[in-house]
Amino acid sequence: MTWEAYDANGVEGKYLFKFLSEDNLQRFLKTGNIWFARSDKFGDKMECLSINDFTGTSFRIPDIKVRQKKHLISCFHVSTHESLAFWDTYAKTDKERRKYALRFVKNDFINLIKESTSPTPANLKKSIYGNVKYKNLISADAGKLLKVKMKYPSFRKDAVFSYEKEFRFVLQLNSESATEGFNFYIGDPHKISFHILVNPLLTMTDFKTSLRFVLSSGFKDKFGLSKLTKWVKPELSPLLVRVQNKKLK
Repeated sequence: MTWEAYDANGVEGKYLFKFLSEDNLQRFLKTGNIWFARSDKFGDKMECLSINDFTGTSFRIPDIKVRQKKHLISCFHVSTHESLAFWDTYAKTDKERRKYALRFVKNDFINLIKESTSPTPANLKKSIYGNVKYKNLISADAGKLLKVKMKYPSFRKDAVFSYEKEFRFVLQLNSESATEGFNFYIGDPHKISFHILVNPLLTMTDFKTSLRFVLSSGFKDKFGLSKLTKWVKPELSPLLVRVQNKKLK
């Protein structure tokens, strides 16, 4: 499987972060799979729109839906430090709350993806990875829109989402995906390099519960302390010292 890099170095950042609920963290730790979601299932309904969609008199929704169902996307936040805002973005319920983040060294993770022997969708056309480009689409006139044409519309989003600093892996298909996504195996979680961070915005009780989950999950060596914690919850300092000394009780 060959991956094409698309502006992969456009945004500086040492790490790729994947913010997860507890269920999704457990799923990754058990399987080593990264989920590629069909783009019509994203909250942003403008996913994968072409400039022709914007310059017409109205959106051709059926055509857009077909294009969206041909794109399976796995999204990451690229940065050197995790984003505080991202910990609680998009969660509808406590069960869905992003209590954890996987932190990968960006270049190492790209190599994991490129070297993976995971099965791929039978109708795969192309696989691409790189930074999302944020453009002013909502209020731009037709002339300006023509200047932001891109080779791959799956890597363009409106400027209002620029805080996301998103890095994507995209499976572009020849035909619509019949399923809502695809599991892509990147390796045995015990053998690949990453850290598990705990949401610093959790209450003391939830924070301790989440810490215990990580430390008792069989992945104690993967625990990495969020650098934001001591600033957001300075009262946790004694607890964090015990954690770092492996004396959490």
